[in-house]
Amino acid sequence: LSGAAPATIRGLASLLHTREFEPLEAFTRSGDAASYLSILVDGTAEVRTAEGATAQLLDRGAIIGAAPFFHGGRRHADTVATSSGVAPG
Repeated sequence: LSGAAPATIRGLASLLHTREFEPLEAFTRSGDAASYLSILVDGTAEVRTAEGATAQLLDRGAIIGAAPFFHGGRRHADTVATSSGVAPG
């Protein structure tokens, strides 16, 4: 979805419960059960390794937590907001 038009992302998000978030709020925590996924409608986040290093930067349209959600199991990394924004969840 990272290349999708903003209207498309907002349309998909309108089907889901959304929440506002602030910098440093966690979307996922390593080791947690993968019971949901999120789409960044607005804002930014980063995926962090177990050592706290940034592994990936995420922006509008990014899907957070999809792989472990669809494959079952536990989260592999922390995903933390780096700005304020909106996402389902």
